[in-house]
Amino acid sequence: MARIGFLLLALLPWGYLHGQTPSADALQWKETTVKIETQGRLDKMSATFAFKNISRQPVTITGITTSCGCTVAETSQHAVAPGQSGTITVQHQPVMAPGARYYHVTVTTQEPGTRSYALKLEVLHEPRVGMDKRLLVWEQGEPRSAKVIKLTVKAGDTLQIKGAKAEKDLFNFDLKDGPAPGQKLLTVTPKMFAGVTGGKTRILLVTEPPLASPSEAPIFAILR
Repeated sequence: MARIGFLLLALLPWGYLHGQTPSADALQWKETTVKIETQGRLDKMSATFAFKNISRQPVTITGITTSCGCTVAETSQHAVAPGQSGTITVQHQPVMAPGARYYHVTVTTQEPGTRSYALKLEVLHEPRVGMDKRLLVWEQGEPRSAKVIKLTVKAGDTLQIKGAKAEKDLFNFDLKDGPAPGQKLLTVTPKMFAGVTGGKTRILLVTEPPLASPSEAPIFAILR
């Protein structure tokens, strides 16, 4: 009987002998999905995934990958002792398009079977000012005639659009009320300067109160 017991013990997986079953996750996450809102801005944002090693063995984080180049993740520590806590910090660069977007972060460890953990970052971007176009281009040979951008303030927002200005003095602007509540029509017309045939600039909205950052409502204009 003693010999049979020894053979059974020898056949048990390594994890059972050390208080951890192969199917158990050593890292316990406070949450595997984190949601952030841009508040209408396009500045780089960060999110944190907190974890704890609940096993009896040390865990080494061997790799972290993300599903998009706009998202970078790093850990506060690669070697995690039993009972120790740590974090995965994610830096994300939002995109201009409005709506919710999802980005995946995969954390790989040296646990038996090379275990990986799937985390998800949900980013909600709702611009304070919506617009039907963010890029105006006048091609070579194209008449330097006016182009119109339709601007719409988000419902419930008290922001008022007062006008526009360019970082380079290449355009004239005219702002009028649009057909719908909270809507403005911004007319952009290239200035005719002798000897100036092209250029590019960023157009900034003039609002009351002022926008916290120019990245909240960027418009770009190019004269080829």
